Amino acid sequence: MTPTPITPPAGGSITQQTAGGMHPYITNGACSGTAIRHEQSLTIAYQLVSRTDQSNDWIPLSSNSASGLRLTIRGTSQDNLFDFQTSAAVGSTCDTAANARQTHEFILSSTDGTAGTLGRFGVIYTASGGVTQRWATTSDFASFDTRQYLNGWISTDNMPAGWEDSQPLSEDFVKELVARICNGGIEYSNDGSAAGMTLSDSWFGMDYSLMNL
Repeated sequence: MTPTPITPPAGGSITQQTAGGMHPYITNGACSGTAIRHEQSLTIAYQLVSRTDQSNDWIPLSSNSASGLRLTIRGTSQDNLFDFQTSAAVGSTCDTAANARQTHEFILSSTDGTAGTLGRFGVIYTASGGVTQRWATTSDFASFDTRQYLNGWISTDNMPAGWEDSQPLSEDFVKELVARICNGGIEYSNDGSAAGMTLSDSWFGMDYSLMNL
């Protein structure tokens, strides 16, 4: 059953505020109601693979030439309903009192590359952020979604030689990779076989607009 929130004086669009710096909670505030808070996190481990495949394994191992990133992707998104109260906002300013937004801080940690480049091995992860908050409506509900894509694959065959050592090209590739994770299109095989290969669908709980890439 969809929870029915306490109706605040009004709703509003998300404003640019730092998550964690919202109005303080008080008891019986002049502006109170039910708010919804969305949080998400994402971690991508990668290995640059450039080999040939004659054994029909999913990740190219040994005659057809193929280059790409082998991926392990884990992420979580959740929405929580909670009571929000503040006396710092009254009247029309209560419309957006519950609103907050903070984009992700992404960390690119390469094992063998220079700063800001992918290199051949490493991890891409969200260190902080990935938060939105606003007044809840009757259509909002609490949710939790966690996903894991093993033996993921994204081709790099169209990239120029040495692209993994270029900061601009590495950053552009990470943007494409994260977009595919959010919107669908990552090839993966959780059992590691070609027969088990599937294509990821859209991850509606992972908000790409929060990705500060």
